[in-house]
Amino acid sequence: MPFRTMIPPFAASIALSAAHVLAEPSPPLAFETALDVATGERRIERIAVLRDGETHTYGPDKWVTPTVAGYAQAPARIVVALGTPGHPTLPAGLQSETGADLPATPEGAGRLAVLTDDVVNSVLLNIAEDREGLILDFDGGLINGPGADLVIAELSLPAGGISAACPGVEAPGADAMIVGIPGGALLEIPSGSFSDFGPVGTLVNHGNLELGEADVRLESLDAITGAEMRPLAVVSYFKTHVVTVDLSDLDIEPGGSVNRVTLRSTGAEVETEEGPRLCWTSDPAFVAGLPAG
Repeated sequence: MPFRTMIPPFAASIALSAAHVLAEPSPPLAFETALDVATGERRIERIAVLRDGETHTYGPDKWVTPTVAGYAQAPARIVVALGTPGHPTLPAGLQSETGADLPATPEGAGRLAVLTDDVVNSVLLNIAEDREGLILDFDGGLINGPGADLVIAELSLPAGGISAACPGVEAPGADAMIVGIPGGALLEIPSGSFSDFGPVGTLVNHGNLELGEADVRLESLDAITGAEMRPLAVVSYFKTHVVTVDLSDLDIEPGGSVNRVTLRSTGAEVETEEGPRLCWTSDPAFVAGLPAG
């Protein structure tokens, strides 16, 4: 099995202790989406942020879009690995129970595009907490301009919701994460730093049953692009949680730039009704930089 691995202990706590925490909530002023009722895609149309006391608005033609250079899944024993849009009329639940005809699983590099497209209900689920879950490269560099430089949308249950993966434990809302610069600073973004920008819409989750085993996860680009997957379930209860990051909080000087940014979960093992489980691992749906000017 090319993606079977044992999980190194203590790595997550070491990474977390090295990160400083975002001091203030930092959502965008607006994160506008529109639902295509014919396809179920919820597309991001505009992002508004405050820079030097003025509101600046950016559409898809202005975003600095990264490429996914590395990936690792959390050892959460969850059988799904990515999500894609579903038609709003699809019945929620397991495909095996509903018998619904679900969209096919994307193949190859199309699985990585769920993070970098302009669709908020396409997502990489449960990124790693004990290593970089995502490595993102910005061709030409992402410049530290005034105010927000990076926008991250993460899909989660509403605050207080209960997940089948962590029965009996209330969700915090957004899943906390750590943003980092390789060889540089790490910034922990708590759940409360995200803002809820509304329903995700219908999401079709894809994966395979083997991912529910204790020592199995996808931990490379080849693994996630090449693993055998199929559509397993439809969910319609996720919310879109969004935060911005100022590169100054990662110790980048004004006008300086970075070529690579990393993301990882800060999920922790908690006691659930069915025993200890790794809960609240991050599900990033969109990451893009903003132009410096």
